[in-house]
Amino acid sequence: MSGLRNQALRALLLVASLLGWEMAVRLLAVPAFILPPPSRVLVALARGAASGVYLENLWVTLLETILGFALGSLIAFGTGMAIARSRAAEFFLYPYVLLFQSMPKVALAPLIVVWFGLGVASKVVSAALVAFFPLLVNTILGLRSADEDRVNLMRSLGATELQIFRMLRLPSALPFIMAGAEVAMVFALVGAIVAEFVGAEAGLGMLIQSRNFSMDVAGEFSLLFILAAVGLTLSTIVVAIRRRVLFWDPSVRVMALPRPVEGRKRMRRAILAALAMALPAAGSAQSSVKVGICTRSLTTAAGLRRLREARGDGRRALQHPLRRAAHHGEDPGGEGQDLLHRVPGVPLRDRGPW
Repeated sequence: MSGLRNQALRALLLVASLLGWEMAVRLLAVPAFILPPPSRVLVALARGAASGVYLENLWVTLLETILGFALGSLIAFGTGMAIARSRAAEFFLYPYVLLFQSMPKVALAPLIVVWFGLGVASKVVSAALVAFFPLLVNTILGLRSADEDRVNLMRSLGATELQIFRMLRLPSALPFIMAGAEVAMVFALVGAIVAEFVGAEAGLGMLIQSRNFSMDVAGEFSLLFILAAVGLTLSTIVVAIRRRVLFWDPSVRVMALPRPVEGRKRMRRAILAALAMALPAAGSAQSSVKVGICTRSLTTAAGLRRLREARGDGRRALQHPLRRAAHHGEDPGGEGQDLLHRVPGVPLRDRGPW
């Protein structure tokens, strides 16, 4: 129910934003060629979807984005492995990578179109170039984040470099790689659209350019909405894959929703019952533990940890010879009397008349 409520609130926020946009445009009398109202954008979106033009060009842009992301990810992962594992590769390759990254991809797009033509190939190359650098940097950082003590331990056990990479370095780098892939996917879409602006036979970028030439601003906004939805969908897919692959990583764990009030009450009662059973089992030496802990704090991880520590302290107290003698009312005798008075955790009433 909570998930459905959150989805409903998200949809309500979108509807409220569109209504505010509609009211602002109509009240301020903004011309449609400057900022069209959402109603006209929806009409243009329905008209383009009914004609089939939007769907046909959407598949072209989606294909270019996915192929560019795959190509850029493959090259970035291979280059990142070489730079992370070899000082020579880092010295010779990384400066040129930074030099190439500093070049604006918008300026390179016309050259890419001239070199690879107006077809899908130029858009794939452009998307790959834009998606390359974020994944490269994250791959290098991830492969270098492996604990060197663990690496030395595996080497001492006779593990090969391939085994160390497969069992230690790659799992340590996966959170970084998946985070870079999430950014690279969106960048690949941007790179494909930029290349389509320069010159293309099909694609959403080509449609945006044609709508711009005809001053169809509502049609442009409808295409921008489609691009936003495509980017959100691709990013959501990558996040879902990341959660599926990195189920063991704390960074992808979904925070649990608050428990109902009745559930919290039942948990408090169960913890108090466990505490009541644990204290007698630990003996009278446990009586120094603060039993009056707030029941609210007992439901937290810190409260549970304190409960386990208290039980452990009580058991250790019974295992100590002097405390065991004091617990059973025996005289520890001699030097043990002075030691017993300095032993923490033994109540004054159990220290005997000596």
